[in-house]
Amino acid sequence: MESEKSKILFLHGYAQNGHIFNTRTKNLQKQLNKKFNNNFEFIFPDAPLILDKEEQTVENETIRGWLKYIKDKDTKFYELKSVQYSGLTEAINSIYKIGDDNPNIKIIISFSQGTVILILLILLNLYKKDLYDFKKHFPNLKCLICASGF
Repeated sequence: MESEKSKILFLHGYAQNGHIFNTRTKNLQKQLNKKFNNNFEFIFPDAPLILDKEEQTVENETIRGWLKYIKDKDTKFYELKSVQYSGLTEAINSIYKIGDDNPNIKIIISFSQGTVILILLILLNLYKKDLYDFKKHFPNLKCLICASGF
């Protein structure tokens, strides 16, 4: 019986989705396939939160985010005393489910807001391991590649 391919999970940034991120990383995928003899399967999930119409920037695509910034319409970003986000529970559950469904994920590559949520999961694991045991959901993880976290 042929062994299951190792998997790489790609976590897209804000105002993207799995399909867009897949398209934008084709060259990277090609290089990984060449270097590792096509031994990886790539996973490109969609973040759980659908963004509002005014945040849509790509035609014919449902644009998503891992977290949504909450602000008062009359408050400028630079005037905020604190920043609040919604969707954290959905993001955590979504990513953990991907890990549970794909135990052979060896690498996670994240970009922008995908990097933010990934680093947050790692920090939660460090400080609240009883609640957020990252290794339980990604038992074969060997490498994290985090790009452009803001």
